[in-house]
Amino acid sequence: MARLMLIEAGRLVDGTGARPIEAARMIVEDGQIREVGPASQVRAPNGDAERLDFSDFTVVPGLLDGHVHLVFSALATALNDIITENNQRIMLRAVHNAQLALSVGVTTVRDCGGRAGVTLALRDAIAQGILPGPRILAAGPAITSTGGHCYFLEGEADSADAVRALARKLHKDGVDFYKVMATGGRMTPGSNPTMAQFTLDEMQALVGEAKRLNKRVAAHGHGTPGIRNAVTAGVTTIEHCTWVAADDGDDVDYDPEVADEMARKVVYLSPTLSTGRTGVPESEMTPARRRPAPPSEDPRGPARHAGPWRADHRQHRRRCGEPAPRPDARRARGRLRRAWTDPDAVDHGGDLHRRDGIRPGRSDRVAPGRAPR
Repeated sequence: MARLMLIEAGRLVDGTGARPIEAARMIVEDGQIREVGPASQVRAPNGDAERLDFSDFTVVPGLLDGHVHLVFSALATALNDIITENNQRIMLRAVHNAQLALSVGVTTVRDCGGRAGVTLALRDAIAQGILPGPRILAAGPAITSTGGHCYFLEGEADSADAVRALARKLHKDGVDFYKVMATGGRMTPGSNPTMAQFTLDEMQALVGEAKRLNKRVAAHGHGTPGIRNAVTAGVTTIEHCTWVAADDGDDVDYDPEVADEMARKVVYLSPTLSTGRTGVPESEMTPARRRPAPPSEDPRGPARHAGPWRADHRQHRRRCGEPAPRPDARRARGRLRRAWTDPDAVDHGGDLHRRDGIRPGRSDRVAPGRAPR
């Protein structure tokens, strides 16, 4: 017998950009939305149906976050935490972050790098109803070079053959997609965010395996050489895509030809919007985020390797480039269909969207929209 649910809403937003429906009604049958519209036009089901009355509230679709790392702490000590904590502790942290995401309306997350099978096990446990949480698409460990960005996630490979072998192993482990560190990153001491970590041949080896196994590839990219290799190889998404120049200074090495190629190939851009550790009033932070970070042994200070890494998100946007308004750049950036964050699932808030130019009432069109699967 079908399980029916009747939801009454004072206002309902469907995420398509249509005007909100006032005094709305929604019928859910066996977990699938069967009908939605004004209450005057949607007949209540006959017989037994669970009834939820949200007449004093606005009902919105579940949000999707396309870039999270559930195993990260999101504190200024994130690097030290992931390196020193055992896998049991990391699993507990991942459960906490997943359930925190669900508590603020995020019903699907795309995890772009975990360790020791934690995110795969958590994904399956949630899907089996063992514990509540969002739907998880998991990459397992990010593929990186030896000692490269996020090497501590245990996905190192140093040749085209090694990349193929790791891709096959991860497929056997059950990953949903591949994540590759096309450049270094700021969280990992000693990695170089301005330069490519893999050659074009190595990137093409991964993309070739992904196509053979019907999987997609997300490529972390800061420096332009790594972004160029990833786009040429044919990855599905570029994460961050900050066009960092070789001197890692204030200049942006934006390449319009690569942006054009992204648009032609439909390579999606994932800007990984994030509220950051600062730039958000402490009153709006969770207690864990407000905790002062312990002293760091790194002379550059704990924030040097924490994520996010900029004191002011708007300054970060200027540095990472709002390129000149060329049509090709707009087309490449226009592939965005999601408000994607980094590095965790902790701070999801409207203040981020307002500061990044998304008008009030428009963020519902960003977060629950159509994603590259």
